[in-house]
Amino acid sequence: MSTRRTGNVVGKPKASSKVSKKTSSEGFYGLEDMEKDFGPMTFGKALWALRKSDEVSQVDLARELGISRQNLCDLEKGRKIPSPERAFNIGEALGYGGAYFVRLALQDQLRESGLDLKVTVEPRAKKRKRA
Repeated sequence: MSTRRTGNVVGKPKASSKVSKKTSSEGFYGLEDMEKDFGPMTFGKALWALRKSDEVSQVDLARELGISRQNLCDLEKGRKIPSPERAFNIGEALGYGGAYFVRLALQDQLRESGLDLKVTVEPRAKKRKRA
């Protein structure tokens, strides 16, 4: 994928969205907004949506990520849940940063286990060097 994203912004400005009339601080319909409108976002749904929005084939994205097309298909359909490390690497490769995709993968694992818990993922604070 040649298009890189920053933050959690996808799609067109919210003003033209048929799904929601709300506006976020960025003025775009973002991934968090999608979760509110369509239910919990899964790792596979996010991966599929981003691939489709960029009009990239499974073959091309799989090649870019260094995985097989079948593996990508399994991830998108939710038949496989990636490890946190793989989820992080995929998020980085897509230009989103890894934390969001790690959260989705961990949340999918909890949901699959039947545990009603919510995952929060934040970068660890960097230690200050003393002068």
